[in-house]
Amino acid sequence: LQPHADVLPFFIPFRSLTNVQYKNMLVAGKTIAQSFLVNSATREHIGEFNSGIAVGVAANFMIKNNIFDTNQALNHVSDIRNIISKYAPV
Repeated sequence: LQPHADVLPFFIPFRSLTNVQYKNMLVAGKTIAQSFLVNSATREHIGEFNSGIAVGVAANFMIKNNIFDTNQALNHVSDIRNIISKYAPV
């Protein structure tokens, strides 16, 4: 364990918002898959809020485009990222 580690800036990949067992489930906040360092950084509310915004935008995009599998949504990550950037820092 490092006494001090720089963790900013960081990003949360779309894959960490998905679940391998459930192809139509998106997760946010403390339920996302992340490393110890990223988990330490996202203990601040802003990180949790941003992951929630990302999941909400992704879910809306998937519904509007009839995408019911998160693996298919991976093909549209740049489109989803562009929408997210309007509402939260990317």
